[in-house]
This record gives sequence, structure tokens and C-alpha cells, in this order.
Amino acid sequence: MSTETIWRTIDGYSRYEVSEDGKIRKKKRAGGYKIINPWLSDNHYKIELTDDYQQRRRLYLHRVVLVTHGPEQPSDKPLALHRDDNPASNHIDNIVWGDKSDNGKMAAQNGKLRPFADQKFLTVEEAAQVRSMHSRGEVAP
Repeated sequence: MSTETIWRTIDGYSRYEVSEDGKIRKKKRAGGYKIINPWLSDNHYKIELTDDYQQRRRLYLHRVVLVTHGPEQPSDKPLALHRDDNPASNHIDNIVWGDKSDNGKMAAQNGKLRPFADQKFLTVEEAAQVRSMHSRGEVAP
């Protein structure tokens, strides 16, 4: 088994390549490559690339990895999801196509969401007390 990193050109961004483990590099005019560092925003890593029409675009790193290295996107699965809900883990083996329902199921399986039955709700009386305190400008102790 080879441990060599697989790089593929990003469709629509021919000056950039993405590895199967989520690294991005830009082809230099003089030859060689420059690694592009993503940043964390809204709990996901983003990158800014210039497309083939010279337009700068901000993209989700995990989605770029999945589009470039993964299977074709099914029409009923619009989201790129991390299997382990870890936005830093952008290897192709950890990213799948899914929908909002799949996202919620994975989050619950990974301990990111409590099951609905475990969630706590206010009683009618407690809600009335909170509204009353709020209207008087009070906060709970």
C-alpha cells in the first residue's frame, strides 16, 4: 500500500490542487507549489481561491475535498458532512454527501446533540415566570 499523497486539480480552479487529506496547494508560475492555509469560520474550514475566470471565491474545504476526490453528488444529498463532526478532519474517508436529516443523525451519534427525549423544557408556569421577570428587566440569579 502506497502512502504517497494523491493530489487532484480542483474543477473550475485549474491553478489549485487538493489532496485527499484536505490540503490545498497553488501552482506557481515559475514551477513548484505553494500551500494555501484554510481558516476556521462558522465551525468549518474555509479557503479563498481565484477561479478560472479570475473571480475570488470562498469555499468550504471539506466540500472541495468531497467534490474533487469523492463520488458524484446525489441530487437528494446537498450537504458535505463530516462523519465524526470534526471540522479539522478533512480526509476524504471522513466526508460524505448527506442532507439535514443525516447531519442531525450523525451529530446525535457523535454526542453533539442530545436525543430529543433528554431535552429539558419549561413548564407553562416557568415560562410565565421568565416572561414576567423579563418584562420587569430582571434576570435569573
